[in-house]
Amino acid sequence: MVGTVRPPPATERRPAMPTDRVNPLTELHPRPAPASGRRTYSVPEAAAILGISRAKAYECVRRGELRALSFGRRIVVPASVIEELLGGAGTA
Repeated sequence: MVGTVRPPPATERRPAMPTDRVNPLTELHPRPAPASGRRTYSVPEAAAILGISRAKAYECVRRGELRALSFGRRIVVPASVIEELLGGAGTA
């Protein structure tokens, strides 16, 4: 490799990520209340209510641990399933 010049190794460290940063997913999808009168929730909304990640919620749906309804490519979680999982917590 004649003629190639490598840059010197970086000695500066990147600053730490600020802890007061807002998560864009929760900002776009605020955590809905389970007893809000809705009958179904999207998987990301259900994940926010249950306090798990979106990826984990989809994995639970795939494994059958979180019952969901599928309409083509649209997957929804009935509110009754969420309330059942939470044991009635958060109901009015």
